[in-house]
Amino acid sequence: MSMRMERMTAIVLVFGACATAPIEQEQTNTAQSSNMPTAAEDLALMDAWMAADRGRTGGNLADEAAPFRPKSTEKNPVKFVQWAVAHPDRQAGWRTCLDLKSRQDRGDISAFSPWPFVCRAMLLAEQRMFDQSDRMLSASNIKLAAVEIAYIRGHLAKKRYDRVREHLAKAREAMPDHPLLDLMASRVATDKAEEKRLLEAVYAKDAGHYGALKRLARFYDSEGDPRSLELYLKAAEINPKDTEMRMFLAGRFVKNGQIDKAREQYLEIIKAVPHDESALLFLADDAAKRKQWGDQLDYVRTLIAKVKDTQERRILEAQLLAKTNKLDAAMAAYKALLKAKDDLVVAHLGLAEILVARGKPLEGITHMTAAGEAGRAALAELGERYEVGEPLPTKSKGLNPVIWKAEALLKERFKEARKRAPLIKGGRVSWTLRFDEEGQCVEVIHDSRRVDDPWFLVGGYILHLGVANKSVAGGEISWDLQLP
Repeated sequence: MSMRMERMTAIVLVFGACATAPIEQEQTNTAQSSNMPTAAEDLALMDAWMAADRGRTGGNLADEAAPFRPKSTEKNPVKFVQWAVAHPDRQAGWRTCLDLKSRQDRGDISAFSPWPFVCRAMLLAEQRMFDQSDRMLSASNIKLAAVEIAYIRGHLAKKRYDRVREHLAKAREAMPDHPLLDLMASRVATDKAEEKRLLEAVYAKDAGHYGALKRLARFYDSEGDPRSLELYLKAAEINPKDTEMRMFLAGRFVKNGQIDKAREQYLEIIKAVPHDESALLFLADDAAKRKQWGDQLDYVRTLIAKVKDTQERRILEAQLLAKTNKLDAAMAAYKALLKAKDDLVVAHLGLAEILVARGKPLEGITHMTAAGEAGRAALAELGERYEVGEPLPTKSKGLNPVIWKAEALLKERFKEARKRAPLIKGGRVSWTLRFDEEGQCVEVIHDSRRVDDPWFLVGGYILHLGVANKSVAGGEISWDLQLP
């Protein structure tokens, strides 16, 4: 009797084992009934996604992820999923999901836990492998806002904004209120007012989200709202390396009239990005306003060498070289400009100014005449310095009366020159005048073996360049002046 009972017990145990075998393969269904994620766990994952977004937009992924790093003794699978979501290295995040599956296989976590496949499904969706993610989740009825966020991130990367809105609606069904949902909604808002409202909602709950801060500050800035400065400053504390944000902040300081603070921001920008054009342009202009010509020259040269070489910048470089008393370099710069464009007025005038300053007024006059009308204005100023007096008449019917007048004026001028320098020599001076098609004198040449007083000759050149008569249009004349 005893032996018969033992055999019956063994048979029951065998059939019992066979009956339970297929049940062990239905882990997903069991997970649905006894291991469904809770709202608190969903919130924990949403917070991890939010931290990941803060880190990505703020340039501090590692810092934001650090609080989610699981301890070596951690047993809670949700902690590992949080770490996979927040991990600054997405490949490492995927490996965390695989490790979670390995822990389940080893029996470290429940065989019925849904988190290993939820973790992989989320990261697959984030990486835009939607079909694979769908297949992993199809066997369950798990609905998590955190899972919808993974899909949202994937569709945002593909700019599928309608799909983003679909998953946002599903996420709000699972979790009606979370700043991350408002943030994601702001990225697909079709109305600027709605986008601003959503960003304000994010800022009210998470004032440390760099991306939301920056975007909301831009809204306030465009509206002239003084709160923009406060938000820009907070953003600068979070991510001081973002040159675009610093540009906005500097611009806000400029609008507020706080030029010194704006300058500080632009200087920080070129420390991070030495060749940022906007920063260099502001600093060059600011240096000009403060008459810091050397600093302005450095910024202009950087713009030429590293950003864009333009004629306007080359002209400014030459002018600044002259202002900083680098006259040889300035002359070389002006000559290079004339080599590229021989009728460039500003280069002729710049060279003329340097040549006059260096005691070479006759060479300077040549460049003044080449500068056309602008050069004639410079000639008039030079004429005042050299006391030329009234110009020669231009209404005469013939040229002879004009030359007779010039002869009288030049003889009188030579007497004045002798008073200045009694030892100067007299003699004959031959003058050659060339005229344009309008009859305006555009070139003067003199020839004399003895007469070389610069004060006298400069006056003679300027006087003759004022000659204008239709009778000699397109031609030239020569005449001799005898000085005692």
